[in-house]
Amino acid sequence: MSSSEGAESGASRDRPQRPCTLCASPAAALQCSRCKTAYCDPDCQRADWRNGHRLTCAPPQDDERSE
Repeated sequence: MSSSEGAESGASRDRPQRPCTLCASPAAALQCSRCKTAYCDPDCQRADWRNGHRLTCAPPQDDERSE
């Protein structure tokens, strides 16, 4: 096991690793607190917000409430 694998395993243990929505970097460590969209760093998150994410961002739909 390399040292980079050991460092990543603790951070990604709680959720599956997803690529950054904006730049497709495989190291997406952040997510939108409202809709859970993945980002690699605050710069990508900020850029996506300015590019229109703020207009489409919504909390995930809860299927149980619609019944």
